[in-house]
Amino acid sequence: MVMNHTVTFAESVGAGGDKTVAVVRMRPTSISASRTIILVCRATILATVKVCVDFYDDPAFAGLNVTFGPEAYATDDKGGVGFYPEANRQLLEGSGQWIRRSCGVAAVNLKGVNADAYTAGPRFISVNGQVAVSRGRVGRDASRQPPLAGQDPLAACYEDPTICTDKYGNFVELDLGKEIRNGLDVGSSSGDQEMIVAEAGPVNDRRQAVPCAR
Repeated sequence: MVMNHTVTFAESVGAGGDKTVAVVRMRPTSISASRTIILVCRATILATVKVCVDFYDDPAFAGLNVTFGPEAYATDDKGGVGFYPEANRQLLEGSGQWIRRSCGVAAVNLKGVNADAYTAGPRFISVNGQVAVSRGRVGRDASRQPPLAGQDPLAACYEDPTICTDKYGNFVELDLGKEIRNGLDVGSSSGDQEMIVAEAGPVNDRRQAVPCAR
């Protein structure tokens, strides 16, 4: 992780027994309440990259609309700049927990934005609050190219940080015979796809079922 402007490192950021050293202040941009940080990957190629960042969701952020995530990245080595969708950045809720999240950014020229030649990746921004960052990793997505085909460079880092929590429940169940529809149901008929629930199976084991046919 490299920043090309003034930063402050703080000890014991976090809650309870999960405290660590973190970057907590970045130089303001033209947006008065914004801070930026650059994650670095040394290469001179155009690539899809996956960036994984650990950042602190400070309780003080509750209700303040604090957002954090990628902002800008180089699209070529001649000054071209692309922008990550603002709507895809993380909205912090003030949970008091460290959040680990990944972001995929396509067609990045790893020569940099506001960084020296050959030294950069996507630039991150925090808005309406100073977000503490303890760890950053950048991996080039070469999953379509042998010998790395099918491999995720940062497999344990997810774009949705709630994917491994109980937010979506631990299971879903559909039992047509018992009228159980717990997070799972049959689709609706549309076009030439007709969804009909009817009995099927052998004489001694008839069940409600949906035929899967075109």
